[in-house]
Amino acid sequence: FAGCAGRALETCWPKCYREVGSAARIGNRRGARGRRGAARGMTAGTESSFKTILSADIAGSTALYERLGDAAAQALVADCLRLLKDLCAARGGRVVAEVGDQIVALFGNAEFAAAVASEMHYEMLEREPPDGAPRVRLRIGLHYGPVRSQGDSLVGETAKVANWVGNNAKPEQTLATRALVDQLPRLYRAVSR
Repeated sequence: FAGCAGRALETCWPKCYREVGSAARIGNRRGARGRRGAARGMTAGTESSFKTILSADIAGSTALYERLGDAAAQALVADCLRLLKDLCAARGGRVVAEVGDQIVALFGNAEFAAAVASEMHYEMLEREPPDGAPRVRLRIGLHYGPVRSQGDSLVGETAKVANWVGNNAKPEQTLATRALVDQLPRLYRAVSR
């Protein structure tokens, strides 16, 4: 993956994520489901501070508002965000931020976060849009790393990288950093590119 005007991800975040390597697209829209144990390579004392951050954004929401009007677009966006939050909660994720048409969630298990990303895309594809509305499409970013919080906000490089990855995903795409892909079982790694 080459982002930031063609530079690789490790060039954009040189201070602490050189080991991240390239970002990867995860699976297809329908994805796989399953369970996975604790993250590899983590000691018992540090495991709880390492989390997966999922950032999901409704692509083209400005066009939705222009096409449907404020009231109808707000209702559609609110309904979609409610579904995304429910999907996160069903897999043990905790939504820590909701800003406009975007949610940010924390997962203790990278596989569950990847499964939720696939389920989110699948649900948006299966939903019939209201009359006159375009189909809702998502841009999703996944990153794994040490998570720090300050009050109710996530702070630090891990949160910045997750946001950057989500912002660089294309509509109907999930982008993940190499750090996240390395935490996934072989099945997910096999469909990552």
